[in-house]
Amino acid sequence: MSESTFYSQFEKQFRGSSELIRKRLQFYLPFVLPLKEIHAPPHCVTDLGCGRGEWLEVLSEAGFHAEGVDLDSGMLEYCYGKNLNVQQRDALTHLRALEDQSQLVVSAFHLVEHLPFVTQQELIQQAMRVLKPAGLLILETPNPDNLLVATSEFYTDPTHQRPVPASLLQFLVQQSGFMRSIIVGLQEPQDIGSKKNICFYDVLHAVSPDYGIIAQKNSLDQYVQRFDKLFETSAGTTLAQLSERYDQAIHGRMDYIDNIHKQTTHALSAELEFQARQFQQLQSHMQHEMHQVYAELTRQQAQTYQLAQTMEAVFNSRSWRITQPLRTLASYLRNMRTGIQRLRHNLSIGKIAHKLQQYPRLARFCTKVITIAPPLENYLRRKYTTYRNPGNFQAALQAVSELGPHACEIYRQLQRVAKQRKIGDT
Repeated sequence: MSESTFYSQFEKQFRGSSELIRKRLQFYLPFVLPLKEIHAPPHCVTDLGCGRGEWLEVLSEAGFHAEGVDLDSGMLEYCYGKNLNVQQRDALTHLRALEDQSQLVVSAFHLVEHLPFVTQQELIQQAMRVLKPAGLLILETPNPDNLLVATSEFYTDPTHQRPVPASLLQFLVQQSGFMRSIIVGLQEPQDIGSKKNICFYDVLHAVSPDYGIIAQKNSLDQYVQRFDKLFETSAGTTLAQLSERYDQAIHGRMDYIDNIHKQTTHALSAELEFQARQFQQLQSHMQHEMHQVYAELTRQQAQTYQLAQTMEAVFNSRSWRITQPLRTLASYLRNMRTGIQRLRHNLSIGKIAHKLQQYPRLARFCTKVITIAPPLENYLRRKYTTYRNPGNFQAALQAVSELGPHACEIYRQLQRVAKQRKIGDT
């Protein structure tokens, strides 16, 4: 690729096709067409840095006498192929050569970003000089408000010097004597104006990537009034607008999240309150149950203590100690059954006598008790003799019946004590 064809190929790659550029440039026609009604022919228009000549074609088709200049020979080849009126010449040099108030429109699309600042100043001043009254200066350039353009895409073109803020360019045209100017955003995504959910990437790249400034030279009121509505046009998308819409979207999402949070918190609070009430009821019930258990335990402890005191009093009583020998003797008789059958099988005087030999003190006591009642003593001696000399069991039974009243009473008392002792043990 030669140096003369580099920029033409670059424009085709990065700026778009001629058909696309012609379509975009239609935006400016409503501004320039009224000039034909104000001024008599020739309706001369100069396009600085005309490139492939798309704007020259639009103007020529609209009935203007359009002339363009450009330094790139490769770009001019397109113009020559379309029989457009172009020259290979420096833009500022060409302006200087034009007569005062000879042009209806001076335009420069994507040119000022290639020029030093002092050249920009003089270009605007020269345009002011050569324009007819109510004439228009149209400048279009990359928009540094678009953050992707300002930080990356602008520097894709190696011939760019620096981005030109819209506020600076508007200040220059005002200082050069233009009566009014308007800034319009261009080439933003078509759906960005109606898009509901603005994302952060939209803020970065959906701001109008280009902007145009249209400045008008002073003239009679009857002429400039025709342009009043045009200069009230609002076009494009600014960084401030998208940032505000993005903030609103964020606030909307935050409000939605906040509402969900409040609803969830309210539901959880209600559930917690319900659970707390349930817990309090359960706690009250458990405390009531514990009080009942404690009261019952206290009652049982008191009853146990009372019984223990009673038992201790019984055990410590004199009568209990005195009757201890009788209880001991009765323990050996408690297995006796009432009636003859019990006596026949279980009464063993020999075993009792043998057992008493192990407790001398008890034996002596029992001997003293038995001697008080001679009939009982005789009876027991006979039974012991029967044990030592087995014989007629019926004689033993007959011996019981032969006891005297006093001896029988003592025998019955012994039986009762033995029976009570047995019942107490069970």
